[in-house]
Amino acid sequence: MGREILVLTSVLLGFLTLTSASAQSLAEVRVNEAGACPPDSILRGFPKVTQPSVGIGFTVVKFANATLDRAEASSEAASADIRFNSLLVVFGYSRDEKKLFVRTVPAKGNDDVPACGWVSVDNVLVPRQGQFVDRYKIPQPLQMRDISRIQDEAHNLLDVKAVVHDLSIQGESNGGIDVFEDPRNGNATDKIRLFDAFLVYDQMKVATASPNQETRYWLIGDRAASNGAVTLRGWIRQRDVAIWPSRLAVQWNEAATVAGYATPENLERKTAPLTLPERIDRADYDQQITRRLPVLEISPSVETLFADLPMGASLEERKQVARRILQYYKIATPGLACRRDNPADCFSPRQIDAQRQKIATAEAAAWKIDILILIDATESMDPNFPSTVSTIERFLKLTEDAPVRDSYDLHFGISLYGDYQDDESSLDKVDYQQIVPFFRPSPGEMGTSAALGTLVSNPKSLLYKDVHQDKLEAPFAAVIRAAQTAQWRPINEVPLRFIVHITDAGNRDPGKTCAETQLSRYPNAPENRRLPRSTNREVYGEQDVVNALQIAHVIYVPVEVRYGTGDLWNRIFQDQANSILSLLGTDAPVKKPVITDSKQIMKGPDCQKDCIDKQVTDTVIYVMKSVWAGFEHERCDSHSNSSTCHSLKNAPDLAKPEIVRLVDRIASAAAGLTSDEITNIYSRDQSIVTMYSPAVSADGADMFTHWVALERPEFAILRDLLKTLCDGMSEQDAHNPVLKALRELSEMYSNEDFTDLTVREILGKRLGIPNLEQTDFSGRTRDEIDDAYRAWQSGSDTKTWDNWHYRACKAMTFTQLMEDDQRINPADIKCDLKSNICEAPAEKRSKFRWSVEVSRGSPTFYVPLDIIP
Repeated sequence: MGREILVLTSVLLGFLTLTSASAQSLAEVRVNEAGACPPDSILRGFPKVTQPSVGIGFTVVKFANATLDRAEASSEAASADIRFNSLLVVFGYSRDEKKLFVRTVPAKGNDDVPACGWVSVDNVLVPRQGQFVDRYKIPQPLQMRDISRIQDEAHNLLDVKAVVHDLSIQGESNGGIDVFEDPRNGNATDKIRLFDAFLVYDQMKVATASPNQETRYWLIGDRAASNGAVTLRGWIRQRDVAIWPSRLAVQWNEAATVAGYATPENLERKTAPLTLPERIDRADYDQQITRRLPVLEISPSVETLFADLPMGASLEERKQVARRILQYYKIATPGLACRRDNPADCFSPRQIDAQRQKIATAEAAAWKIDILILIDATESMDPNFPSTVSTIERFLKLTEDAPVRDSYDLHFGISLYGDYQDDESSLDKVDYQQIVPFFRPSPGEMGTSAALGTLVSNPKSLLYKDVHQDKLEAPFAAVIRAAQTAQWRPINEVPLRFIVHITDAGNRDPGKTCAETQLSRYPNAPENRRLPRSTNREVYGEQDVVNALQIAHVIYVPVEVRYGTGDLWNRIFQDQANSILSLLGTDAPVKKPVITDSKQIMKGPDCQKDCIDKQVTDTVIYVMKSVWAGFEHERCDSHSNSSTCHSLKNAPDLAKPEIVRLVDRIASAAAGLTSDEITNIYSRDQSIVTMYSPAVSADGADMFTHWVALERPEFAILRDLLKTLCDGMSEQDAHNPVLKALRELSEMYSNEDFTDLTVREILGKRLGIPNLEQTDFSGRTRDEIDDAYRAWQSGSDTKTWDNWHYRACKAMTFTQLMEDDQRINPADIKCDLKSNICEAPAEKRSKFRWSVEVSRGSPTFYVPLDIIP
């Protein structure tokens, strides 16, 4: 945007890399006052940079308003400051490794020009060991040892998670937990009120003169499962979080007498309980899991528990020993969620979880879209029709890319229309065909190209002959028919529906012929010198189109193919499209027709201006961004000063009635929520209570069921691990196939050497899956597993090994069903150990969602611990 790039004359001779062979100095890598970036040829001069668009990796700004310096060795600031949570492309370090040369990444749909400069490493996240290599090219969470103390902290692979909490049981947390973009200035910028577990990306201590003031802070955030992209939430005080050093989670059993205490001493004396049974959420929903309670501490330690387990004993014997030894858990559990303006108005944890799940459902639905492209295929479009089809093909192929497919669920259909087949104006008489049924663009021979095959192979053969020999057609009937008959996905699953209507001519007016319409609208137009003689009289008008669009909940995007400055039939279509959009009122987020010049269409791939694909993309993205912003704005309190909320408060589009209406419509269709109900949900504070609870009740009943919380990548590893076990345990081999297979799989996902680890250590170390009461196969020592394998090989005892093998295959099948959002009683899964194939009868399955999506694209799967072998 008018920014100039300052490149020194010496840069033309070649850019200095960090090697001794370089002929140029990093001191000469500068940017101008606007922070404009050097050309790609310069950026490629940094070591290991092959693609300037990706550099050597990415980082995120961890403090508010970090400064970009113009040069490596000075603090001369460029004009651009980079805000908290800004994503940056990294190109390389300065010579003293105290700065990084970076380029900003504009937000999706933002037209800002990227800025470049040198940023202090103190203001951004850097990978472990400080090197942007291998899988550490993006910010990584902190790591610490899990509940087990067998492994050294430095060698443990568990990412640190923190559970936001508050020690008040009633939910009074004064508007939530303070979050800071920079703890050093002491001004909170946002609040967190959700019962969520966040990843921890950094920690810091702040010097303070007051001994009562918090000095330690944790930087929390989320990570997208699709590409690992980091979204920071802010710095939070140590007293407001509980570190979750495992993936173990529990849920209260229905039959248990619930009890929780503030300290282990109170638990031992059974004095001053914190909780009463009616305050605890203990049940699942019929078709989805609820959030589990993170286990923050176990007593006694896992090592103590395993030291007392009898080697070689049966599963039941070992379970009884483990139950007797295990004393208590320290857990995090939700309290009541109460209105700040009316503390007496409270939801139970189960109620607020259900309400928030509705919002999550609505927000997820906003990223699913059905787009029907409706193309005028009459003779007047003949010169432009093949180029229009090619343009649409390019547009659809853009959505094949992984970032688009991972972020959005887009389905496209294409319909063609012509005029009425005779003098009868009716929906069933209009030439109309959905030539490409709805599909999801995907690469490969069977993907987008195959779906478009009929359309792109010989587009002119699809043109309709105009029996009336006039320029005005039947687009009203075509739009109505498209809205009514298109195979849209259910409105509660996909509330965003678009009809992108591409044409060069309008419709006859109701009750009029083509000639009468032309004369009544533009009597002096030169095109009226030769009036058409067609006798067809229209029966449909703009209001009929509006009614059909509103009933089908369709967003209308009219696209006018204009000839030069526009002919008579162009103008009639534009008038009618504007009328339809005006009548739609708040149901029309798009307020004016998209105009594309026919000459630009004819240029095909060389189109640089007014291209259909770009204009349609921009229009759809505008609507999607507005919807997202509308939902995000609901989360912002009036007192919030976070960068996100600040920008949303000043976004003029959010105040537009059509955007408010669209957000309300999506929330209503997808989750049955009104805007008042959304506000009611977000206006509540919910505290998180950390407390100690016995593992078994006084009468000996189990207090909890056990689960392990795995993010999608971790769940994928578990799936691969179970498949490897199931497939490998039937093989006769000189080496134990279990340990061999586990080592091979673990090493696929890690740079560590797992040679000396047992099965239990691999599961606990890589996935954070503890083995507590369930002390069967994965709780055995190396010697026990080797003994069982040799006994199976010799035939002296096949029962033990076959039992472990059977459980591995059953767990593999169970987790496959979990991935497919299905549930089955494990007893109904039958496995053939010779073929390693299991059967899970379809009639025994039910629909069930095993994951909770704290942030979009990052589900956490809750795996029942007792199905893991």
